[in-house]
Amino acid sequence: SAGGTLSGVKIHHNYGYNNCGFFEISSGFGDSRGVFSDSEFYSNISIDSGWLHLLQVANTDMHNLRWENNTVVQHKGSTNAGILVIVYTDVASGMSGGQLYEDSIYWTNNLFVADGVNFMTPDSRIVQKTNLIIKDASKQDPGFVNLKGSTAADYDLVAGSPAINAGTLLPGR
Repeated sequence: SAGGTLSGVKIHHNYGYNNCGFFEISSGFGDSRGVFSDSEFYSNISIDSGWLHLLQVANTDMHNLRWENNTVVQHKGSTNAGILVIVYTDVASGMSGGQLYEDSIYWTNNLFVADGVNFMTPDSRIVQKTNLIIKDASKQDPGFVNLKGSTAADYDLVAGSPAINAGTLLPGR
């Protein structure tokens, strides 16, 4: 609800293919900003989705949201545009403005692969650590079972993948 707080959400081990977007953060209608905090998104696979996350800072303050060990792939010619993150400050739920804070979003050990498309540059306030961003899969093989596939198993890593043993050790993952 508007003005409320949501925290402790864990979204993990999901597979999304050719959808509008993987995740959106937004508060309901009202005159009070909502808060979304202390949540984790890990071990998800998102293929040809419109965005990894749409962050409506216009009506929601965000703190300590962690995206870890996710795989995001965008293919040329897919239905959706392939944007990693949208920070939305225009009017949403009757409110506008807001900002992404330095402690809002953390990306660690994510694998982003562009196969014939260009990803937009993520907002500089996203704290990043040991992510692998492959901007041109024709020049750098990400090491998947099948880069053109449509199932979760197609995006398993094979021997020689640059993503194997390239991340930061995360407790409990």
